[in-house]
Amino acid sequence: MRRSSLKWQRRGTTVVEVAFVLPVFILLLFGLFEFGRFFNAMNMVNGAAREAARVASTEGGTKAEAEAAIRAQLAPLTNADNLTIYVKDMSAYEDTSSFPDSVSGLPELFTEQVNGESQEKIVDPGQLFVVRVELPFSSVALLTPQFISGNFVLRGQAVMRHEGKNPNGLGTSVLTN
Repeated sequence: MRRSSLKWQRRGTTVVEVAFVLPVFILLLFGLFEFGRFFNAMNMVNGAAREAARVASTEGGTKAEAEAAIRAQLAPLTNADNLTIYVKDMSAYEDTSSFPDSVSGLPELFTEQVNGESQEKIVDPGQLFVVRVELPFSSVALLTPQFISGNFVLRGQAVMRHEGKNPNGLGTSVLTN
């Protein structure tokens, strides 16, 4: 009789141990899943910015083509309404080692204001520009927004030079630093 009583007490101990360990283990698994999802989203945002910069850097590339490339790359990840896309002129920072924290104040690359109206402008060969993509992590994550306060934003950017023919017509311009 004493043996069966010990066996029953062991079963009770196992249930209590599982009750303590299982929630921590499940929380750890969800954390690993969210962490992996975060790095996947970061990789996709950076890749989309790089691809958009490549598209915009080609001769005849436009801002609309760059934005379409970003939306196509990030379509499996999120809705296009969640994205903030900048394609900006970086010529002012060409000779400096500093880089602006915010690109929203930089001039547009493919448009200029003439008499209060936006007009498409021709981008000079070798002109430096930046493509930045911003995506709120709350639009991608499954559980994390419940635990993180504030607005956590994933940012990806690429800086390139615009390709094109030299004004003297001697092939493509290649600028090196």
